Amino acid sequence: MQGGDALSQDTSMSSLRDFKIYLATEYVSPTTGAPLGAGASGDYPSRLRRIERLTQQQVEGASPDSLRTLAEQLGGDHVVANKLNRKVVADIRVALKCYADYLSLRSNRSGDEDGLRELGADAIVAELERIGFSSTTPRKDLHELQRRALVIYVKRLTAHQRIVIQPDFELNYSRLCAIPGVVREPILSFYHDPSMSRFPRRDEGGTEAVPYGLDFDVVDSAALRKLVHALDAITADDGFFQAATPLEDPTTEKQQLHKARVGQGRFRADLIEYWAGTCPLTRIQIPELLRASHIKPWSKSTDRERLDPFNGLLLAVHFDTLFDQGYISFTDEGELLLAQALGAAERDVFGLEGALPRLSVDPRHLAYLAHHRAHVFLGPIPPLG
Repeated sequence: MQGGDALSQDTSMSSLRDFKIYLATEYVSPTTGAPLGAGASGDYPSRLRRIERLTQQQVEGASPDSLRTLAEQLGGDHVVANKLNRKVVADIRVALKCYADYLSLRSNRSGDEDGLRELGADAIVAELERIGFSSTTPRKDLHELQRRALVIYVKRLTAHQRIVIQPDFELNYSRLCAIPGVVREPILSFYHDPSMSRFPRRDEGGTEAVPYGLDFDVVDSAALRKLVHALDAITADDGFFQAATPLEDPTTEKQQLHKARVGQGRFRADLIEYWAGTCPLTRIQIPELLRASHIKPWSKSTDRERLDPFNGLLLAVHFDTLFDQGYISFTDEGELLLAQALGAAERDVFGLEGALPRLSVDPRHLAYLAHHRAHVFLGPIPPLG
């Protein structure tokens, strides 16, 4: 992230002072079911001021889309990560998204943002019930609905991204985003809420793993029906998705290990969050073209290592194959290494002759990279002369 970049501005209703008043009087905390009050309401604006100073990007007055994009970029910004611990970064991302929701809510009160007449939460619930979903007792912040194996949560207290689905559907992300009338943030990320008990859990930097999913919005009931139809078709075609019953734990070690083995589940989600949904070598952001690749091979790893996100890279499919087969590796400084077995033709076809970005290597990657170089990598190209 480059210092000094200005976020796109929306100067109306943007004051952090007004945001603080909203938090103290109108905003309802998902945890307590009550407004934050005068004391705690200052925490979010303080976090926003802190990230303004750190990134040199203006947050107050930024557009909602810019704020949400910044929140997702922080998840993979290693300059920020080196200055702030994961818990602080996670708190700042929550504050950015909450501020974006606030600005969108204020905008919607004075007119439909971007000309879209998005369905409200109650209208979404009613439409889902009309097409056969049954609902549990609604909470103030979240409504759970189910039809056969498909579980959908509807957020009730936010102005955007109200529909939450199983994170496994990320493997069909572009297909879902292409549905007319379905609205999604431009950078892939996950929504976390402790109340989504039917969804798998992952560590978002706190003391406990939190259920997570993919959140969307729709502009009308027709778009909602198309989204549900696509989810049903994916469930039937792929066969990997199965909702947990209320008495089941959807995150058993056995289930997570099985999914990590095929690059799905929490392991893949952790890599998407760490690398901000982007291949660090190619900058590709289409999820279906990215692979969650183990650095130390699965067969040589312990169960803990198999689920460790620092034993993984998020790579475009061709780089994933090259890495998995030992044709490329990386130094401890993140520089690409090419195996002698790669001829000039292969290097040209795979785009390996030009300069490629370095990986942003964390110290926790180093032992895994050393193992890959020693036991998987086919050996460096010898020096010329």
